[in-house]
Amino acid sequence: MGSYDMIQNAVGVFVSLLQVQAQPKTIRIAVCLALMPCTVLAGPLEDGQAAFDQKDFQRAYQLWLSFAEKGNSDAQFNVGLMSQFGVGAPRDKSNAIKWYRRAAEQGDAVALSMLGIMKDIGQGGPDEGSEAVEKYRKFAEQGNATAQNNLGTIYANGRDVKRDYVQAYFWFSLAAAQGLALARRNQFKCARQMTPAQIAEAQNLAREWLAKHPQ
Repeated sequence: MGSYDMIQNAVGVFVSLLQVQAQPKTIRIAVCLALMPCTVLAGPLEDGQAAFDQKDFQRAYQLWLSFAEKGNSDAQFNVGLMSQFGVGAPRDKSNAIKWYRRAAEQGDAVALSMLGIMKDIGQGGPDEGSEAVEKYRKFAEQGNATAQNNLGTIYANGRDVKRDYVQAYFWFSLAAAQGLALARRNQFKCARQMTPAQIAEAQNLAREWLAKHPQ
């Protein structure tokens, strides 16, 4: 599954929030469910959550914006997402990029993923090249499943790096080991492009990594 499919899944979950009464507590949680394993947020975002659950999207946006401006990365992500899709605020891709970038700079791998996805589908994301690859690598090496899957996709597609199916399969394997279904599917697709020897090499790399970094 490519980046377009990833964002379509995320958008599908996002749109369902607008239509179904039984909602997750935040927009961020919904996108996490589409892109990565995550935990439920709590704390200062609760007023924004309550406004969003009541479909008072403008108030939710303003509440999250106030926290985003104070440096809260979860609020920055929410503001970016609402700006990207025009919910509670005018659709503004530049504003979405701004807030995703701020969240990513604080180590938010999902925000970094959204920046990459926007770039891939032609929505004006930043062209950071090898710098973005190294950011994904940093988060991937810290054990973030979304970053591991995205790094695998970069190697599989040869985007800003030399195409390397062994590395792609390796990173997909690590993300799949954490239960990321998308990574499991990508792993199977990648395997179709590989020789048995390459698959064995990638599997050995994954075993060695997991032995050194127990989850």
